[in-house]
Amino acid sequence: MDVEYARSVIPTAIQTNDIARDLGAEKVIRTFQKSPKLFDQIYKDSIPVLANGEKTVAFYVNRPRLRTVMEAIAFGMHFHHFRKKFYGSWWFYSPEMVSMDAVKAGKVNELDRLRKLFRNVPVVIVPTPQPTIFEFSISTERANDLLFRFQFYGGFSVFAWGTPFYKIARIPQWAF
Repeated sequence: MDVEYARSVIPTAIQTNDIARDLGAEKVIRTFQKSPKLFDQIYKDSIPVLANGEKTVAFYVNRPRLRTVMEAIAFGMHFHHFRKKFYGSWWFYSPEMVSMDAVKAGKVNELDRLRKLFRNVPVVIVPTPQPTIFEFSISTERANDLLFRFQFYGGFSVFAWGTPFYKIARIPQWAF
C-alpha cells in the first residue's frame, strides 16, 4: 500500500523533527514488523553514509509510490483550500531528496542552487491542526501559478506544482 510506504519513508528522512523519530521508533518499526517485505523494498539496496556527522543510510525511493500519495494530498488540499475540484496534473519536487547516483559519486551538493531557490519561494502558511507533523503552504510568487508546499515533520518539504488541463490542452478556462 502506497500510504504505508510513504508513512515509512518520510519520517526516516534526516531533515525531520523529533516527532518523526518518535513515530519511527513506534509506528514505522511496527509496520516493518508486520510487513518485512516493505522493509526489504525500502532498504534492500541501501548504502551506509555519513550525513551531518551521523552514520545513517541512503536508500532508493520508489518515486511512483510516493507520487501517488503526494497526488492524493495535492488534490485533497486543493479541494480543502479552494472548495473546488482541481482538473489537471501535478509535478513534484523535494529539495530534501538526493539521487543515489549523486550520493555514490559524493556529489550531493550539485543541486544546491535549485534547492535554495525552492526553499526561498515566498509562501503563505495555511493553518493546519498539527503543523509540526504537516504544514501546508501556498506560493505567493505568481498569481496565475498553482504551487503548494507540503512540509512533513518540520523539515521534509515537497513542492507540488499544478497545471490545469485547460492550460495543457489549450481549452478556454470557462469550459471548466
